[in-house]
Amino acid sequence: MKKLRRSVSKNRAAALKKPQGGKSIPEKRPQPQRATTDASPKLAQAMPIVGFGASAGGLEAFQLLLRALPRDTGMAFVVVQHLEPRHESMLTNLLSRATAMPVHEVREKMRIEPNHVYVIPPTRT
Repeated sequence: MKKLRRSVSKNRAAALKKPQGGKSIPEKRPQPQRATTDASPKLAQAMPIVGFGASAGGLEAFQLLLRALPRDTGMAFVVVQHLEPRHESMLTNLLSRATAMPVHEVREKMRIEPNHVYVIPPTRT
């Protein structure tokens, strides 16, 4: 009986030390800042940029992914595929058939916008 009383007393003392509700209050930590663009007030919000790549045989995977994405994700997508640099790429044209988002081949100083797909040219991979 004495052992039982001791354990009850210890549990009661431990319960009194816990914060109300038995849960600890999480410490507020500063949130990391996302990259923003200064192109216009509309684009001044944080915009995730998603990159994905594959070897020359990855066309079907790219198409499946783009077909599954909604048009208004709020993200920009960058596609990198290993291609022969001496041949013209048809990747931009082929991917534009798989999505309602605009698909562009990347050019120098091109501004990235949300809900667009950007294809890296074969000479840049």
